[in-house]
Amino acid sequence: MKNQSAQLSCQSMHLPNASTRVPKVVALLYRVRGYLRRHGFLATSRKICSSLLGKMPLSRRPAETGKPSFDPAEEALQLQPGELVEVKSHAEIVKTLDPNGRHRGLLFMADMVQYCGRRMRVYKPVHRLLMEDSGEVRRMRNTVLLEGSICDGLSVGCDRSCFHFWREIWLRRVNNDISSNAGPDGGLR
Repeated sequence: MKNQSAQLSCQSMHLPNASTRVPKVVALLYRVRGYLRRHGFLATSRKICSSLLGKMPLSRRPAETGKPSFDPAEEALQLQPGELVEVKSHAEIVKTLDPNGRHRGLLFMADMVQYCGRRMRVYKPVHRLLMEDSGEVRRMRNTVLLEGSICDGLSVGCDRSCFHFWREIWLRRVNNDISSNAGPDGGLR
């Protein structure tokens, strides 16, 4: 028996073979339509103009290169499935992001803002994930999936409905006293 490194397989890895490529213009129109639905005409117009102007060589101030300041102890909550958390405010989360809107490489997406201030349950921590394009297994730290936190894909023109990945630093642990958080139907308020 040969000692070969087995490449793991996932349904998501085979999606390119089970789908057809959308022309870039059509993909751009999907994104614009999603942005219009989410943010309205005026904000979409501003976004398009700033995007077009951003591609033109203009004299601009250089982006800040300083790292965001946050307490590393906040980053590792070691959350477990079923724990109740509150998503921090958008302003608190922005303080943890670099100039590209990322925390340690993970993008805080625009459609995640709708969850800010909400209480949610941890679905599961993410320790490993399979890279769909290469089959490579990668590690993640201090990252969880939250129940019901699904990407609607409107801003990028995608219908996959994937879980959002949440850095623990974007969350606050909440006392698990269900009686104070449950509505009449037993769901979280």
